[in-house]
Amino acid sequence: MIDWPVALSAVSQAIKLARDLSSIDKEISQADLKLKIADLTETLATIKLAMTEAKTDAAEKDEEIARLKTLQKRVVEGTVEIRGYRYRNRTDGKEGGAGNPFCDVCFQKEGLLIETTQLREPGIPLQCPNCKAKYGGLTTYTG
Repeated sequence: MIDWPVALSAVSQAIKLARDLSSIDKEISQADLKLKIADLTETLATIKLAMTEAKTDAAEKDEEIARLKTLQKRVVEGTVEIRGYRYRNRTDGKEGGAGNPFCDVCFQKEGLLIETTQLREPGIPLQCPNCKAKYGGLTTYTG
């Protein structure tokens, strides 16, 4: 993550050094001039590194935004909420959901749409194959 205070300080320092270089009079020694140029070069390198980090951060955020938009589109267009649980949309045009509900734990924690599966236990509970959360008393839609 980019350290913005350091980056802005480096930019400020570079501007100051550039101003100093432009106001140098003929009396300054060659050594002082070389020192100022070295300071300016170092500051500009710091700025370049900060800007590279900023570009990487921005690209990572753009990827996360795209992932979240895809998830939102899938949730809005591909699922229906029934009694607080999400189900796949039916493809036959009828109302209601299709199949088993998606795991609410995985959806809330990680934004994953994992359809629960039936277990061969009394009461036919449903379980998430990902996080192993169990659900009882939920409707499975067929047809």
